[in-house]
Amino acid sequence: GSCTVAAGRGRARSEPSQDRDHLAEHRGVLTGDRLVLDVVRHQPDVAVLALEGLDGGLVVEHRGDDGLLRTTRLWLVDFDEPANNDWVAVNQFTIVENGKNRRPDVLVMVNGLPLALLELKNPAAGHATLKSAWNQVQTYRHDIPSVFVPNAVTVISDGTSAAMSSYSGAFEHYAPWKTIKGREVVGNRPALEVLIKGVFEPKRFLDLLKNFVVFSDETVTDKL
Repeated sequence: GSCTVAAGRGRARSEPSQDRDHLAEHRGVLTGDRLVLDVVRHQPDVAVLALEGLDGGLVVEHRGDDGLLRTTRLWLVDFDEPANNDWVAVNQFTIVENGKNRRPDVLVMVNGLPLALLELKNPAAGHATLKSAWNQVQTYRHDIPSVFVPNAVTVISDGTSAAMSSYSGAFEHYAPWKTIKGREVVGNRPALEVLIKGVFEPKRFLDLLKNFVVFSDETVTDKL
């Protein structure tokens, strides 16, 4: 199906002085076939041979100055040097897919790849519960499935509690993150603060992505 995206209204990054120019660059998220198409569009002399995931990158074929064909691997994420990656957190990023218009609360993008989604309910609202946040994620899964192709972490919060899982996890499989530095349990700070500081510290997030997440092509039947 078709998928188009538009820029979000709010964002956080390490170089605020470049916000205006960089915002235009993030009018699209790179998901699956879109990533391959973007490479082909910007590099017409490059042929994509394979997409081998976040840790395997893109295998491409190109013709060198000497006229010979060469095979090169393009890495999607720099796991060794987190600062070499482009980190963006976007609020209310509009995604239109198959006629459905949805705006997830927060998308965390690394080099344009939406690797995490956060659904944050307003604690002042009477219906703000973890379950309602989880239900909203299920709506996204149905209406804008492309955004979950590279997704590694999905977070739900009611403003007080916070939990995380794979986006395909049943509600009971979502669990809190209880440490910021990886050892001591933190019980005197809001659960969402602990989760964000603990999971999204760049080095730790890339460690989770590389060593604790399995991306599979197998068909899974969910029991929601």
